[in-house]
Amino acid sequence: MRLTRNISQGEYWDLGPRQPAQDLNRYLATRWEVRATWDLSRLVFDRRELTVSSRTSQLADQRRRLVQQVIRLYYERCSLIDMQLRSAEPLGHSQRMRMLQLTASLDALTGGLYSKEAATDD
Repeated sequence: MRLTRNISQGEYWDLGPRQPAQDLNRYLATRWEVRATWDLSRLVFDRRELTVSSRTSQLADQRRRLVQQVIRLYYERCSLIDMQLRSAEPLGHSQRMRMLQLTASLDALTGGLYSKEAATDD
């Protein structure tokens, strides 16, 4: 964008045929000019769009993998609970530890939402 201001001053004599005497005229002029330009090629395509698009795809892929991992852990935990309900005996030490590990992993992956929701279900 450009803004320009020109100030000029001039004098001229009018020695026309109908005027017997010299006529001295003075003037002061101010001219403002404003110009703006746009690069319309960036309106259609910008190389940074490729970077943003690539990053968006990466984030969507990471989210998909995270959701799959949460689902797998959740159903593994449900399987242990089902095993405990079907058996007359309580879960063994390794199974209890696996249950705690699954709960901790689900909490870590969901920002604590898993235990929070599980507590409201009780």
